[in-house]
Amino acid sequence: MIPKDLTCIAAFGPGGFRLTYPAGVGIVLLMAMTGVWLASLVWLFHRLRTRHASVYGKIGTPSLFWDNSPRSGLSFLRFLYSSGPRELPDGEAFRVICFLRVFIVFYFVVFLVTGVLVWSGGPRP
Repeated sequence: MIPKDLTCIAAFGPGGFRLTYPAGVGIVLLMAMTGVWLASLVWLFHRLRTRHASVYGKIGTPSLFWDNSPRSGLSFLRFLYSSGPRELPDGEAFRVICFLRVFIVFYFVVFLVTGVLVWSGGPRP
């Protein structure tokens, strides 16, 4: 049941931390979106590694955790927003890349809105 004033108390630190209901929803949404992002990257990296090895090598053989570097991450983001994905003869990979292009922007918007809600204490009744 949602409290009447749409707030709940989360026990962070000695004095607690007041977290509003919309901010809590934003945090849960961000966690779910992170899972979708990581699953999409795993699929895309596997697809590039197995079917488009030259492209995968050109962008620095990115991975999620092992041998991950800022250089390979930045080269992947450059590839993501370049015209390179259009040259792939793989329509399914191209659709996932288009999804990731939009998804990361939407993720940052949700992140900023949630940050503002958490920082400000949420809407005042």
